[in-house]
Amino acid sequence: MARIVLGSIGLSKKYQEVNYFWPEENKAYRTKYFLEAVVNLFQPDKYYVFCTPQILKWGVINELKNCLGDVVKEVPIPEGRSEEELWQIFDICVAQVAEGDQIILDVTHGFRSLPMLIFVVAAYLRQMKHVVLERVVYGAYEAKDENYNAPVFDLTLMVELMDWFHGLDSFSRHGDAGLLKELMARAHDKGRLYGSGEEGPKLLKKAARRLDQLSLALHLSRPLEAIKVANQLVKTLDGMEEEVARWAKPLQGVIGQLRWEVASLVCSEPHKLSKEVLKSQAALMKYCIEKGLYVQALLLIPEWIISLVMFLRGNTDNVINDDRRKETRCLLNAFLYDDFSEVDQELCQWFLELPSRKDIVFNWESVTTRNDLAHCGFRKHSIKARRTKDTIKKLYNNLTDLLYLLEE
Repeated sequence: MARIVLGSIGLSKKYQEVNYFWPEENKAYRTKYFLEAVVNLFQPDKYYVFCTPQILKWGVINELKNCLGDVVKEVPIPEGRSEEELWQIFDICVAQVAEGDQIILDVTHGFRSLPMLIFVVAAYLRQMKHVVLERVVYGAYEAKDENYNAPVFDLTLMVELMDWFHGLDSFSRHGDAGLLKELMARAHDKGRLYGSGEEGPKLLKKAARRLDQLSLALHLSRPLEAIKVANQLVKTLDGMEEEVARWAKPLQGVIGQLRWEVASLVCSEPHKLSKEVLKSQAALMKYCIEKGLYVQALLLIPEWIISLVMFLRGNTDNVINDDRRKETRCLLNAFLYDDFSEVDQELCQWFLELPSRKDIVFNWESVTTRNDLAHCGFRKHSIKARRTKDTIKKLYNNLTDLLYLLEE
């Protein structure tokens, strides 16, 4: 595992000596080439300089190699005048980096869009080769003062912004809060370190923990737990606008959307069988389908139908009533399979007289899809994946037609 720099050098005859100052470690290095300052300030094992044909003809690389030795390695690249050449540059950049390397990006110089391309390559390498993107630096020659002291800007925040994007995207698309939790907790700890007393954040880590609990409850099919956590999370989000603005700015523009999504799952008493609970669970099924959590949505559909029948019969106590749920499941199976031998006759008579009986039994057929899914395809005539996905969506749409029963 090596510590390497990826960068380039601009074609110019107007370079002047300045003191490049790195404020984080209170160090400076005087040179006309920022590349030389990077090598001396950060001590990499290798600096790969991506050079177009014009740069190679200029001869500055030989000057730098004479000064810095084998640390500097020129890497010939095309000029990037076409899509084909851009992909060639991409492949060349990737080839310089080994699994697990630590990378410093020098984005000070470069022909056309080369610095941006190198940055994108580094982002790709973080995922594909698990490299550590340690720093993104810019030698701000144009910001020099009257004594020719030029600051070195730390642009590593750009990397953090990418992480925030991936974390928010992962939660928005798939309900996976793993990375977002990590980033929020890190922002909280950083705020506590640099803030003092009352100034530091108080809710970021709590919100991060509850986001993770919600994500876990969704992925492990724990709807009642998910609704309970959603209640807590919304209350936490409501009080953290100022903290987000100060300590987690990438969240600032999306916290409203995040709260809106979670608020659709909120229910004041998730364990009490009520219209509110049934509507909240239906919203949870929709949420799962939107996040691609089709298995979790399908597992909930039959349980929701059982809860609906219990509610219509007047059972408005705890939604987790094992005896009532078992009794209702047997009732629905009896009407689905036309076998009433083990069902209470009074209960059967009540269900026969229920106007919505046929709609409920029709939707109860979802249990056969759930059983097929539970066998993971290890049975004859199992349903193909694409058809299973379409069936789950259709089952949910059918189920929404039963919501009218809650308004009667």
